[in-house]
Amino acid sequence: MKTIVSISLLISALCSVGAAQTYHIELCPTDDAYVDSENPATNYGGTSYLYVATDIWDSDTFPDEYRRSYLKFDLSQIPVEPNITTTITSANLKLYSSISGSSVSVGAYQCSDSWGEDTITWDSIPPADSTPVDTVSVVHDETWYSWDAAESVQDSINNNISIMLKSERTEYGYESLSFNSKEHYSEEMRPKLDITYTLSCSCSDAHTNVTDSDGDGVIDILDWDNSTPSGYWTDSHGRGQMWGDMNGDGKLTSADALMILQAAAGAIKL
Repeated sequence: MKTIVSISLLISALCSVGAAQTYHIELCPTDDAYVDSENPATNYGGTSYLYVATDIWDSDTFPDEYRRSYLKFDLSQIPVEPNITTTITSANLKLYSSISGSSVSVGAYQCSDSWGEDTITWDSIPPADSTPVDTVSVVHDETWYSWDAAESVQDSINNNISIMLKSERTEYGYESLSFNSKEHYSEEMRPKLDITYTLSCSCSDAHTNVTDSDGDGVIDILDWDNSTPSGYWTDSHGRGQMWGDMNGDGKLTSADALMILQAAAGAIKL
C-alpha cells in the first residue's frame, strides 16, 4: 500500500509540472506449470522446473510429443487511473535456463487466463494466440533469457497476463530444455516480468485537477472517497479507515483490540 500511495503523491507532482515520470517493477508469477502431451491428464504445477520440449517422429506409427510451459502475472500494481496515461516502455519475461541437446527456438505466446497452476493439464490448456509476442534462441546452460512482452503487457494493464512457452520446431527431431519455476529453491533465479512504465497527466490543463480536498494524500482525480476524516489511513484510492479498526466496521471495539492482541502474539497475520 505504501508504494502505491507514494506513486499517487508523485502523480500529483507530475500533474503539477506536466511531465511524465518513470517507474520500474519486477513481478513474480502468481502461477506457473508445464503440460505434457504424453501424460495429458497429469498436472505439473508446483514443480521446480518448467519444461519445453518437442519430439517429432518421421513416422505415422508414433504420435508427436510436446511439453509446454505456462506463466501468469498479476499486473494490478501498475496504476490505471482517470486522466493519467500509463505507457509501458519495456516489459521483459526473464527465465533462467538449463538446456539439454542443441539450441532451441522458444516462442512466447499470450494466452487466456482460464487456467490455474494446480489444475492445468495438456487436456485443459487455454487458447493461445497464433503468433508469438517474441521468439528467442536458447543456446546455453545456466543463463538468463528474455522475451519482449511490452505490447502484450500494455494491452493487459489492470488485469492478469498469461504467457505460454513452446518450441518452434516443426520438423523431424527432438529437443528439450527447462527453466527454473517460481518454486525453485533460489529466489533470485525464479521467473520474473521486468516492467518499466511512465505515468503522465492527460488533463487538458496540466496545472489543474491536483486538489486534495480531504487532505488524505491522494489527489481528487485519483480519490474514490473525497471525505476521508482526519486521523484515518487511506488505501491507494483514498478510501479511509480508522487506525485500529481492524475489521473495517467504522468503530473501535473490543473485537479490534482482540485482533491486535492476537497479531502481537503471532496468532494471526495482518
